[in-house]
Amino acid sequence: AEISVLSRVYDELLSQHDLSVEHREHLLSVRGLSAEAVKVRKYRSWGQYRSLRYKLAKAAYARFGSDALDVPGVIVRKQGERDEYVTLAGAPGIAIPIRDVQSRICGMQIRVENPKPGAGKYAWLSSASQGGASAGTPVHVARPLTGKEKEKKTTRVWLTEGALKADIACNRLGEIVIAVPGVNAVHDFIPTLDALIERGELLELVIALDSDWRDNPKVARARLLLAERAARVGAVVWLADWSQEHKGLDDLLLAGGRATLDPYRVQGNGPRQIVSVPRGKRKRPPAERALPLDRARTEQERQLKAFLNGDRQLGESRGLLMRAKPGLGKSTALTAALNQYVGKRSRKRALLFVPRYEL
Repeated sequence: AEISVLSRVYDELLSQHDLSVEHREHLLSVRGLSAEAVKVRKYRSWGQYRSLRYKLAKAAYARFGSDALDVPGVIVRKQGERDEYVTLAGAPGIAIPIRDVQSRICGMQIRVENPKPGAGKYAWLSSASQGGASAGTPVHVARPLTGKEKEKKTTRVWLTEGALKADIACNRLGEIVIAVPGVNAVHDFIPTLDALIERGELLELVIALDSDWRDNPKVARARLLLAERAARVGAVVWLADWSQEHKGLDDLLLAGGRATLDPYRVQGNGPRQIVSVPRGKRKRPPAERALPLDRARTEQERQLKAFLNGDRQLGESRGLLMRAKPGLGKSTALTAALNQYVGKRSRKRALLFVPRYEL
């Protein structure tokens, strides 16, 4: 279903549900949310009564028609000789709305009360098992509660795993926190970043996955993959870290701790950060006349050899930027110059591996 349909149907369903005393106490006392946050974010107790499921699904179908059947969680069932009827899917638990960049509800997760052995505590509200709509893997965008005293203008966004964790963290940080549904479920990750960048809400991204990344190779790889993908769309990326005494970002913040941030350097040929320069300090580089092809190749070979044969101290790092158009022979010239340089010092030969990419 379209996001507008999802948001309307989910809003209607949530408005007809209550939050049990037990679930409210868990969110307030165990998870550290405020009463205002619990109310505004619309957490609800889900699936406790079968008759209520049927009643609410029937009302949603009567109001939204066939659009309701395209919403994950609304299912059609048939038992024995009875006619088909609509009802709601989902195990009993706490319903957590998943919101997009515009704060529209695009999905729902259930914190399951009694998960089956081997199953996780969180499950998507979906109709896929009944032949209906799948929940997908939407990214959750958690925003601090609005209000003059709570709203802080910032272009730094945090990333974690898990919607409830993001809801808890965003108010403690006073900044937007986005949550991927899993470290490898990143289908909607880049579109979400693009949308935040277009809205002028993201310049920096802090990757703040659980602290067990040190012991979990899959999480460690995903951490760097997310950082690289974010850096390649132009975000300044930081890697957050903290003591393993606290597993998640929410645990750290609730304990009054702070994360240390290390800068991430983009790999390969991805874009770098664009630094703005005040108008008065801009200098137009002098125009350079293009050399004929043969002279250009000779000149770049000369500069390479001079660079390689120059005086350098042991262990000293230097770089040479070769500014030339594709096809001029930079790779060929560099390989030849390196072999000439290495050949004078040993019997080894240099191999040059050059990444291919579209300009």
